[in-house]
Amino acid sequence: MYPATVEFYLSDSNLPYDKFLWTLHDKAPSHWIPIQTMAGFNRMRQFQKHGSEWLVEALRASKMLEVDEKGEHVRRTTPLVQRARESVEARSIYAVSMLSINYI
Repeated sequence: MYPATVEFYLSDSNLPYDKFLWTLHDKAPSHWIPIQTMAGFNRMRQFQKHGSEWLVEALRASKMLEVDEKGEHVRRTTPLVQRARESVEARSIYAVSMLSINYI
């Protein structure tokens, strides 16, 4: 679902570690991110067929996100919780598909 995907992109566990999104987030003091930029992400393209108005209304339904009056930008409703990178990495795993490994 579209809002859940954007909620993840802007989550405490993703936003500080996504260099591109972090740059967009920090670009303005109000932390607005263009919806059309996010709609162009690979995982978001599947929703473009519904049109931009549908995308905006779907985001407005989220309790974790806020859409500006013009329906052009989105941001979190709560401040970002900053955590030490070492703390997050100590509790994280990186999973790799076993399908691509050749066993002899």
